[in-house]
Amino acid sequence: LYTFGVGMEFLIEGHLNQAIRRQFMDNKIASLRNHSIVCGYGRVGSRIAEDFIAQRLPFVVIDEIEANVQNCIELGYLTLKGNATSDTILRKAGILHAKSLLVATDNDAHNISITLTGRHLNSKLFIVARANHDETEAKLKIAGADRVLSPYSIGGHRMAQLAIQPGVIEFFDTLTRAGNMELAVQEVVLHATSSLVGKTLAEAQRTTDDDTMIIALKKKQGLFTGSKSDARIEAGDAIIVVGAPEHLGAFQQKNRGRHI
Repeated sequence: LYTFGVGMEFLIEGHLNQAIRRQFMDNKIASLRNHSIVCGYGRVGSRIAEDFIAQRLPFVVIDEIEANVQNCIELGYLTLKGNATSDTILRKAGILHAKSLLVATDNDAHNISITLTGRHLNSKLFIVARANHDETEAKLKIAGADRVLSPYSIGGHRMAQLAIQPGVIEFFDTLTRAGNMELAVQEVVLHATSSLVGKTLAEAQRTTDDDTMIIALKKKQGLFTGSKSDARIEAGDAIIVVGAPEHLGAFQQKNRGRHI
């Protein structure tokens, strides 16, 4: 009887602790705003999560495999176990308040379905989807993906460019590497009170005095680079700035932008 009682106590306490942890995690997920949702925690999804952690950005992982879910929990990630094609699961992940949806499963049919569901639930969502086959790319765009990436084509292109012009690739790696202390790139949305509003790209570059460089202007119509230096900056536009992390932080505060 004593052994039986101890065993039952162990089982009950174990389930109780799991229930408490699950409730705590669900509450944290429900409180998230302007976060990202990562669907699929495989080789691609795990790398996405690592980059988000490095940038200290809020996100939720959705995966069907118990081992992947437990791995995420051990790493301290907010995680939901379930099928990301489900409206219920996506709502539970806070899709109505999310900023972006990253669809990274290794099943193209699931990726199309998740993209379609995500776009239906939140029309303002920025969706990046993974295409495992070339013919899937067009379908994902029709389903509502803003960007479609193929890990295989990107990997092949990158290997070729490393062989052709390794210095250029190394430079861009330095810019995009999370946690880099020397040089970084940042996208800043300009407030109406920013001193850069009303200026052209060329004029804006001449007025920067904090060792930063404006390399592009992002409008609703598309991206304007330095070659189109007569493009005029308006409130709500985003500019792409390169510089040391501390200088980028000062630039962002000065122009009252928000980090993307």
